[in-house]
Amino acid sequence: IITMSGKIPIEGKRLFQVGPPPVVFTGRDQAGSLGEALGHKIRVVSLPKGTHGLSIGAAISDLCRMGAKNILIEGGAKLNYSALSEGVVDEIYLTIAPKLSGDEGAASLADGPRHLGEPFLPLELLDCRPASTGEIFLRYKVKQVGKWRNKN
Repeated sequence: IITMSGKIPIEGKRLFQVGPPPVVFTGRDQAGSLGEALGHKIRVVSLPKGTHGLSIGAAISDLCRMGAKNILIEGGAKLNYSALSEGVVDEIYLTIAPKLSGDEGAASLADGPRHLGEPFLPLELLDCRPASTGEIFLRYKVKQVGKWRNKN
């Protein structure tokens, strides 16, 4: 879990009741109070600031030291932007649902202050699977990634 605010809704969440305590990455300012409030239910790891929020690369380094081999980043547009801009994403899984919003403020896959590429971040389609629901499941390789790229 990555949180800049330090606010985690734990009530009734199975993740906090069964198994080992989840690792929660947060900023240095929130780590102390979060540890005091929920220390018995979580393992708090303080992260330095990255280029756009918390350093996702530092979180990945910590997870690798803990033995993680594959890491899924599932978040909103700002977290996705941070991870993509730091070059720590090697693949993107995207689901297209048969629904349209039309809202000019509709969510974006990645939301940040500038372009991720010049002007686009190049992707290569690896897989495309339609579902009976009308959804399409896409898997892309990110063609420009940083030092964190999985070498497999």
